[in-house]
Amino acid sequence: MRAMVLTGHGGPDKLQMQELPDPVPKAHEVRVRVKACALNHLDLFVREGWPKLKLELPHVLGSDVAGVVDLAGAEASDLPAGTPVMVNPGVSCGACRECLSGRDNRCRGYHILGEHSRGGYAQ
Repeated sequence: MRAMVLTGHGGPDKLQMQELPDPVPKAHEVRVRVKACALNHLDLFVREGWPKLKLELPHVLGSDVAGVVDLAGAEASDLPAGTPVMVNPGVSCGACRECLSGRDNRCRGYHILGEHSRGGYAQ
């Protein structure tokens, strides 16, 4: 896949278009063919660098993503290929007490796409 990647912290010169391996969704995941990804203030903060944020570089920014499911994991039958989606950038484990009680933002494994994990600046 082609992706706009962050190669280091700093200005826009730290962004480069690169080829990365296509991600393969896990059983309960889907892969989204990105149609649109907004520039969010979070992208600017991450690009500029946060003291305690440790990233594996190159990193793909982008937390506000819309597109179409192009590949579904074996147990993600509720979102078959071709389904239009808008991605919730907050990701949690889905199994802990906080998640099961509707407070997934308090999950110890909570992270945001484009900040803690690869985001949507990709085709």
